[in-house]
Amino acid sequence: MQVARLKVGKTQFEVATKSGQALLFRQGKVDFASVLETEEIWKDVKKGDRASVAELQEAFGELSLTEVATKIVTKGALQYSESERKEFVAKKRREIIGFLHKNFVDPKTNRSIPNERIENALTDLKFRVDPDEQVDKQVAKILKNIVSVLPIKKMEMVTGSVTIPHAHLGKAQGIVRSVVTVTGESYSATGATLNLSFAPSEYEVLIDALNRVCRDEYELIANNLETPPSPAPSSGQGKKGKGKKRGGGRGGRGRGGKRK
Repeated sequence: MQVARLKVGKTQFEVATKSGQALLFRQGKVDFASVLETEEIWKDVKKGDRASVAELQEAFGELSLTEVATKIVTKGALQYSESERKEFVAKKRREIIGFLHKNFVDPKTNRSIPNERIENALTDLKFRVDPDEQVDKQVAKILKNIVSVLPIKKMEMVTGSVTIPHAHLGKAQGIVRSVVTVTGESYSATGATLNLSFAPSEYEVLIDALNRVCRDEYELIANNLETPPSPAPSSGQGKKGKGKKRGGGRGGRGRGGKRK
């Protein structure tokens, strides 16, 4: 049995779930019908202390017992075994570090901060990761104190566009969306132009992805990329761009986009 807990006001409500099923439900892998161990709403499962009708109505209004239980499982904290908790804390910690690496930079160099430095900063802060709390909420807490051990600032997102001919649009559009955020799109007789927003660290990833599927036939424009990403090692055998693709985002390779 695994207990899910949700505090509403001053009252804590609990439901008993089958081990592992609540997490699978949150991940969309099972129906709620397979989650509950008992169809009861408790204030304390172990003590057998059931929540009264009046308490449920005050906290949840006219929701049915199933709707209340669903809310507790979805939004509440799950009770984990020691091994499960260690696994989920480690996973959430990696997600937090990845988020900081992707969205924040060293203010002196304007470059992404290595994961190891972020990891060390969290250790120095003695930050306790909550396996159930959203990454962005925990990052907000970290940012209040992290500057005392690690200089950091919010990364300025790059805006731009990529124009892709129809011949490559089918494969390229999905790949572009998997790498960066597409904020708009327009179509013409020759292809499509996608408006983009992305972190500077994603620039090289985007170029590599476009080169794989577009055979150098695209035009990428990055409007406010002030500090170019570190160039990748070059073999010295530059490949010339085709079509309307402009500029070079990687030293010696003649690939990439135009920076303004």
